[in-house]
Amino acid sequence: GQLVTLVPNQPASLDTAGLHGPQTVNGERSLAWQRGLLIFDRASLGEVLDSVQRMGHPPVVLMDETLRSQKLSGTFRNNDPQALLATLCTELGLKSTNIPGLAVVLHR
Repeated sequence: GQLVTLVPNQPASLDTAGLHGPQTVNGERSLAWQRGLLIFDRASLGEVLDSVQRMGHPPVVLMDETLRSQKLSGTFRNNDPQALLATLCTELGLKSTNIPGLAVVLHR
């Protein structure tokens, strides 16, 4: 069998292809959820919006799909998706239209 020696902040994974690792992770970022934070470091706007939706927020529709790959960095409270969306709109020059019960549309 395979043997992997790990140090703190180094996970390994096992699947049908075998043992993978060690990998290096940012311990502070990986535990941020315990402190109620979402930390993005050069994440795409698409990844950020997916995180907002996982927080239980209605879907966010991006009218300009070319923005989906825009890279962003920032730290946000995970219990305030409205503040995160407001910051995105301010920083990216977007407007937000809420369709109650359905979605939030981000547009220019």
